[in-house]
Amino acid sequence: MDRKKSGKYTREEALALVARTGMSDGFARAWALALHDGFLLRIPGVMSLRDMLTEYVGLDNAYLEERIKAIFLDGKPVDDIDAAPVACGNELSLSGAMPGVAGITMGRNNPIAVYREGITFHCGGDCDEGAGLISVWLFNFIAKEAAPEFLALGVGLDQRAWQRVCADPAPGFWEPVARATLDGREIAPGDLTSLPAPAPGTLRWLVIS
Repeated sequence: MDRKKSGKYTREEALALVARTGMSDGFARAWALALHDGFLLRIPGVMSLRDMLTEYVGLDNAYLEERIKAIFLDGKPVDDIDAAPVACGNELSLSGAMPGVAGITMGRNNPIAVYREGITFHCGGDCDEGAGLISVWLFNFIAKEAAPEFLALGVGLDQRAWQRVCADPAPGFWEPVARATLDGREIAPGDLTSLPAPAPGTLRWLVIS
């Protein structure tokens, strides 16, 4: 997904999938490649990074502290997630621990963070406080582990992200789906195998429950 993508879509559609009992988390994790490619997320207004990830998305605070080791907001590493506001138009990347010296330097609250002070994210105090869209990338194992929470909330996927998962799905990929609707119209789960990718300029909102 391209950067600054929230303004390039002229059409939206909504695909809601209800998974069979006990299969929703596993099915959501099968979309990890799409979440790695990038997606859009609706937020109700400006909030701190911690509140957005825990109270809004639903990630556990312990998971946030123990597993998400690197956070970038508009391309800048974030240390203080309570002081960093997320607002309409922001770009957010979440990652586990990254390898090498660069990975250590960019990680949250590390002892050598002082050496990247010039590129560390600092709130400028000028945020769009209204509801809107942010761009999100989930990297490495975070894409799979956090998939159920993000997909239960709803993610916007473009053609590329959709094709990453659905162009050549594994056998039985759609079997967990018990019910599906596209823009409120019921569709047979078996028809999902022939559902085309979103057209260029179309954003498909995917919710898995």
